[in-house]
Amino acid sequence: MKLLVNVTSLTPPITGIGRYTHQLLSSLVRDDCIEDIRGFDALGCYNRQGLESLLHNADSPTGKIDNKISRVKKNLYPLLRTVARKIPGARAVRQQMQNRNKQRALKGYSGFVYWEPNYILQPVDAPSIVTIHDLSHKRYPQYHPEDRLSWLEEGLSDSINNATEVTTVSEFSRTEIQEFYGLKQEAITVIPPAVSPAFRQNYSNEYIESIKKHYDLPSEYILSVGTLEPRKNIAGLVKAYSLLAKNIRQRYPLVLVGCRGWQHLVDKDFQAMVRRGEVIVPGYVTQEHLPAIYSAASVFAYVSFYEGFGMPVAEAMASGCAVVTSNCASMPEVASGCAELVDPDNIESIMAALQRYLEDSEYTKSRALEGRLKSEKFQWEYSAKHLVKLMEKMEAG
Repeated sequence: MKLLVNVTSLTPPITGIGRYTHQLLSSLVRDDCIEDIRGFDALGCYNRQGLESLLHNADSPTGKIDNKISRVKKNLYPLLRTVARKIPGARAVRQQMQNRNKQRALKGYSGFVYWEPNYILQPVDAPSIVTIHDLSHKRYPQYHPEDRLSWLEEGLSDSINNATEVTTVSEFSRTEIQEFYGLKQEAITVIPPAVSPAFRQNYSNEYIESIKKHYDLPSEYILSVGTLEPRKNIAGLVKAYSLLAKNIRQRYPLVLVGCRGWQHLVDKDFQAMVRRGEVIVPGYVTQEHLPAIYSAASVFAYVSFYEGFGMPVAEAMASGCAVVTSNCASMPEVASGCAELVDPDNIESIMAALQRYLEDSEYTKSRALEGRLKSEKFQWEYSAKHLVKLMEKMEAG
């Protein structure tokens, strides 16, 4: 079996889709069933050794990059993306340039199965698997920039129609794809994300304290992890947090971990809470340090309006952290009865769930333990095996 993968989503800093691609590829490059595995992006193609190097460097905690292409991806790409957001039509131009580069590179892959982990199939003449993570652009178009909406609207229908197999990350997303694109349930395979074993480790107090010192975090805190953008409902979480009693806010600051995303706007109240130390925004945290930050949190809150899966919920559960999350989209499916579910539009319900955890330590401990046990079902090796079985079925067919 031979596999070709689009690795564009591994451009640092890695977020949800990139993490999904990274973890599955880390298992696939070691799989004996795959005799050859290649990757490609706008910079070129990678053999198995090149992919292993790319995976190693994609989330380098020290910033040390051991090859030229990875240095370009880590240092130049984020700068270009920041500049492009400020230029009308820049995304479309960039997409055209990348497509031309890919078309030149994607020749001669007869006998390969092509896996596209990021929605839109590229011009590869091979049996293909496309992964659709969610349809937030359909449900909440206001939470996406216009060029992203155009990219998805123009390309996703063709990708679904042309793909040999369609996969997604949750039963919720499978239902969404059925509704919007008319596929039958059996035509969509669910290959869920999982949780790295690093999130299940018990870290020493000394190590945790060193990580907290590195990011200037307090001894106790409420944690939220995710790109800072409107769909994640950061504004609602901050508003709910502001309703907690002053002594609670002083004891448990709200720590918002994640990259600044599209239209992340802060108001005067937010800025005032940051100045008072009630809200802390450390920005992007490397994957190596993230498990310790989860495990040190008093409560984890993730009240997004819409998620295809909601990786941070699973990571928090595996880390032994009590979870508050939304009662909609995929979050109840991931939480599996082990979290406080709230209406993301109801600020008071978010506040009440936070307060209950912070005031009832025994209840918080029992919910955290339930979540940790339930999270054992999220294993990357199982997810990778599902993808390999799908490729074997394609080869047999």
